[in-house]
Amino acid sequence: HESLVIRGNYLTRLPSEVGNLTDLHLLDLAKNSLERVPKELGRLVNLRVLCLERNRLVSLPDEIRNLCNLTNLELQKNSLRSVPAGIGQLHALEHVDLRRNAISSLPREVGNLKALKTLQLNANELESLPNELQHLRSLRLLSLGGNYLTAPPIGIGALGQLKWLDILHNPWMGELKRIVS
Repeated sequence: HESLVIRGNYLTRLPSEVGNLTDLHLLDLAKNSLERVPKELGRLVNLRVLCLERNRLVSLPDEIRNLCNLTNLELQKNSLRSVPAGIGQLHALEHVDLRRNAISSLPREVGNLKALKTLQLNANELESLPNELQHLRSLRLLSLGGNYLTAPPIGIGALGQLKWLDILHNPWMGELKRIVS
């Protein structure tokens, strides 16, 4: 399997030619200073693991929707404000880490990620979650701590595979009966 690891190199720009590396299965660009990634990243259709944590990303290109074989998406510790709706087309996705960003909402298309096992959203700016989260029947770990959520996600009780739920440090209003019923 082809891998490219450029971790911890203060990289500020990723050339568009990265899109020519179509045999890549793993791309690790963690611990750099990237503010954006080129749309050509969407041509890496064989990519299984994309590590972009600890950069300065404020957004992701819509073309990320083309990474149809992606199973792991590591985006923690960036400055992301949103997640593109196209993420819902990544049907192979199993692990998503979006901790420590500035995300205020999730697209409802996240409910299409039927293979998703872990979704980490701690330390963002989420005030609500899409009802479509209840469709993530493979989800085993859901981390929502340190947000601005005032109510648990609707239908969370339907997530029969869920083993770990972190809801610490949210301004919950009322009771949590909806979670356990």
